[in-house]
Amino acid sequence: MAELNHITPNYYTLRQAVLYPEVANLGNAQKQAQLLTITPLIPAFTINESMNSPMISGYLEVYDSVGLLENFPLRGEERLTLEVEDALKNVRVWDLMTTKIDNVQISKINSMTMYRLHFITYQSFLARNKIWTKSFRNQTVTQIVAAMFREAYTPPQAVFPEVILKTSGQGEVFDTTKKMLQSETSEGYVRVAIPRMYTQEAMDFLVRRAYSATSPSTSFRFFESSNAFHFVTDEHLFASARVENRVFPMTAFDNIKRSGAEFFTEFNNLESVNNTQRVDTLDDIHGGAYANRVIELDTVRRIANLYDRGYDYWAKRLEYTTNADSENLIDRHDPDFMVIYSRPDNARQFIVVKDYDDFEQVAAFQKRGQAHYKDIVENRLPYRKHLNSITVEAVGPPRLDIVIGDIIHLNITEISAASNKAQQNVQLTGHYLVQGISRVFEAEEGRNKYTMTKMDWALDSTNNTPVDRDTLLQGVVKRIQGLL
Repeated sequence: MAELNHITPNYYTLRQAVLYPEVANLGNAQKQAQLLTITPLIPAFTINESMNSPMISGYLEVYDSVGLLENFPLRGEERLTLEVEDALKNVRVWDLMTTKIDNVQISKINSMTMYRLHFITYQSFLARNKIWTKSFRNQTVTQIVAAMFREAYTPPQAVFPEVILKTSGQGEVFDTTKKMLQSETSEGYVRVAIPRMYTQEAMDFLVRRAYSATSPSTSFRFFESSNAFHFVTDEHLFASARVENRVFPMTAFDNIKRSGAEFFTEFNNLESVNNTQRVDTLDDIHGGAYANRVIELDTVRRIANLYDRGYDYWAKRLEYTTNADSENLIDRHDPDFMVIYSRPDNARQFIVVKDYDDFEQVAAFQKRGQAHYKDIVENRLPYRKHLNSITVEAVGPPRLDIVIGDIIHLNITEISAASNKAQQNVQLTGHYLVQGISRVFEAEEGRNKYTMTKMDWALDSTNNTPVDRDTLLQGVVKRIQGLL
């Protein structure tokens, strides 16, 4: 491999791509011999991971000049191993399962067939094909998820362990062939019946019933990252990222090229940043971001309990500790505006059914299985609305050490409208939760395309005071006048 100062941060190496039939795991000796290295046939590939998806997916661009499609033959039922190295010599191994072949194009000029070979992780493939019809009682939701994970996501012993190359070098080696579950403890024992659901449907079913006593948003998620599977709240992700030192500084719009020891700085430089979501007033109001009400139907007592409140997010958000900048936030809507348009009679309304663990517990309200169901409903949606209030899409080098659930501290510098000088963008600079990464590799250059979210707007980081809007407005007026 070239020296670091002779390559760009976007450099990567596909160390190997190995394909073999899944049925080889059934003990077929003939099939076990069909192990193919297809690295020369792969000009490009993409790997996607998202906190809004229970599995990692992607596809290979295949330039088939050897008749692999017909003669192997490819059926969308093969195991696939990808081993990739970035410019910092970090190495990551993905254990995958092919699922689909499409976009087939036949070229008579160069006798080549081109197509896309789609895949998901092997563990997710195993889980996706298991159906659950089962009841659980006297367990926490976290315990139920852990039991289901052990049964559905545990792969059999690999037939070809030599496929995975344990490489060593200057970087870190990430062998993610058998990923574990990282979970957060949920509150209370529940009784649930899963009515014939695939595993990932069942996980979503359980996510909606999990309550956290330590994370006020109680916003549980189940998703797969390149490092692990996760059943956690966003607050837990932020706390874990700080403890595990998974907070990555990034700078936008720094076009200075470096070499030698300064080369590593380039890995922290984003080549583009797009603020895709800034404000959506109607969505905030209609989505219950500032006011909501919950009606709980008690079918046993035949009554309806109305939990009606004017949702004071300014007070409530101080409980959400997901963001390192949370103590230095300002509301993105004027308080007087919200008084008018976020009233209890204008609030988003939810209806939930009161659930008892046993009929005998009707008189003991505090012991029912879903005692916090209404709290889950009324907290999760406003939290998600505000977490996603500032959404950024950014493009940077194809770093293999960053995964979804990590934190990126983004520093954005721009030309001030007031002073016409470069200064920090206060509202966009701060800590972001990485919710999605699309890893695009092509022609020996790769890129990470990030989707990141930041909770609310920030105060002036220099003195922890709101930005002087009058001064900014005066600067804007002068610049507009200069355009006339």
